[in-house]
This record gives sequence, structure tokens and C-alpha cells, in this order.
Amino acid sequence: MICGNFNTFINKKGYRVLLINGKPMLEHRHIFRVMRGMKIPQGYQIHHRDLNKLNNNIDNLQLVTPKQHKQIHLKIKEMN
Repeated sequence: MICGNFNTFINKKGYRVLLINGKPMLEHRHIFRVMRGMKIPQGYQIHHRDLNKLNNNIDNLQLVTPKQHKQIHLKIKEMN
């Protein structure tokens, strides 16, 4: 899914981080940007539909506003 060799690590929040030219980038944001061929608009977030922070399959990634992201997680919390 990712082209090239990157050093990776899991950050404190449980997301995989790539080191690209020495700069850290969240893998899910990188994959979304590359696979969709677009920049992520400033302030937007990428939601993992299955809630697995390490499942960065493009079909699992959804572009959302912070408000939408919060609403999604509130609904999930209410269901549990």
C-alpha cells in the first residue's frame, strides 16, 4: 500500500507514524492523501470506520470535519 521503505513507529495514541525524509507523518493521513490524490483540507480529520487505528486500508478511511468526527464517536459511545 505504501511505496518505498519508511521507518515506522506507533505513537502514544496508537497511530502508526511514518518518517518521510526525517519528518513524522501519520500513516493514515499519508495513505488517504496519496490514494485519493488530494490534499487533506486544513482542519479536517481522517476517521477509521472500523475504529482500528492500524487498519489504514483506503476503504476504512473517511474524511470528516472535527464536528462530524466527534458526532461519530459520540454515537458509537452511546451504542455501547
